[in-house]
Amino acid sequence: MSLRSEQDLLARLYTDPDLRRRFMGDPKDVGMQFGVAAETAAQLAAVAGDELDYFSETLFWKRFNEVAKLLPESRAAIGDGFEQRFREFAAGFVPDSIRKHLDDAYEFTGYLLANGEHAAVVSRERARLAFYGYARNFVFNKRSRPFIQLRLGKREFRF
Repeated sequence: MSLRSEQDLLARLYTDPDLRRRFMGDPKDVGMQFGVAAETAAQLAAVAGDELDYFSETLFWKRFNEVAKLLPESRAAIGDGFEQRFREFAAGFVPDSIRKHLDDAYEFTGYLLANGEHAAVVSRERARLAFYGYARNFVFNKRSRPFIQLRLGKREFRF
């Protein structure tokens, strides 16, 4: 058992609602899966109960608001279902780079496209994120309104 194992367990508990439910039902078993001693897992469950849910929701809303800022057209196109789609996505994806919000938004667009959601709008915003967020020099979007973005030195072109 190590501090790292406990931190990994907590990080997953904050982002994965199914794991959180399993942990609250059987903390020793879930703790052992992460290399956390049964006694430590039981203590954590006794102390953290409602705190896990509260912090998890706080973390979700922070992620959601940042992604919504980066994907305004997708949010408008999907409407009320945008939050639910992001909640489903966020349960299975935890960004691990220093550009967490950008990674969240970019991967979320991939999730939406894989599910066939508003492909034209979502792919346009995904291409924009790749070009500006990840500083790609060339982006080709072949969806409904095809375009190419190209960066040559400090000049940008869009065709």
